[in-house]
Amino acid sequence: MHPFIMASLFFGIIFTAILIIQGSQHAPRKNRPKVQVLPVALIVMALILTGYTFFGGVESLTGIFAQAFGSLEAPLLPSVSALGTAFAMGAAAPASEKLLTLKELAELDAPFAAESSELFASVRDHDFETLAARCDDDFGIIDINTGGGSEIIRNRAEWENWFTNLFKQLDAMQAKTDTLIAKYDAVDWGDTGMSVVEFAQMLEFGGKTGRFNVIVTIVWKKVEGRWVEARWHSSLVSTDLPEGFGA
Repeated sequence: MHPFIMASLFFGIIFTAILIIQGSQHAPRKNRPKVQVLPVALIVMALILTGYTFFGGVESLTGIFAQAFGSLEAPLLPSVSALGTAFAMGAAAPASEKLLTLKELAELDAPFAAESSELFASVRDHDFETLAARCDDDFGIIDINTGGGSEIIRNRAEWENWFTNLFKQLDAMQAKTDTLIAKYDAVDWGDTGMSVVEFAQMLEFGGKTGRFNVIVTIVWKKVEGRWVEARWHSSLVSTDLPEGFGA
């Protein structure tokens, strides 16, 4: 039933109950208890119907009562703090299961999408020159090392050493990598900007493919009309590795 109709019904029942209560004041004393049962019943019915409308049905009402009294077998509603967190985070919607290729990322109508695609492709292709030209990290980067932990790189010399050795190691392992994009968000502030990318880093090695789910924050700055990376901070969220991977 439409909420407007339910609200009208609610106030109509309440108004009727009030009239009956007022009328009961003039009834003989011996009849008053019997007369007052009806308005009480009407008020209870109005409250139940209103709860049905605003809380979404019998199951939700049962859940509320179960949470309050712990006596009914029904799913409980989330706690107030959990609901508040969900609303504050926009319901914390998960990243889409559809993964974009780097080509599809580059074609997005979003700030730094093409530049971000170039970064990932440079790592995939072990293209040090293209990667180095797109990066000018003022405060270094935080990357993920081969053990799954954080690699803190504080200056350009360490940056060059890190990627040079990483590419050599992957070549020696005859390993192949690729990057699939789960979620991409970005904002352009004029001369600076930021993108947040959730992605699956795929590593093919020894006939098996492992998946490393990563989230990275990239700070961008404009240098002579060209966008370059000013900061990269990545974190490993989870892994999906087949049995015997890396053994």
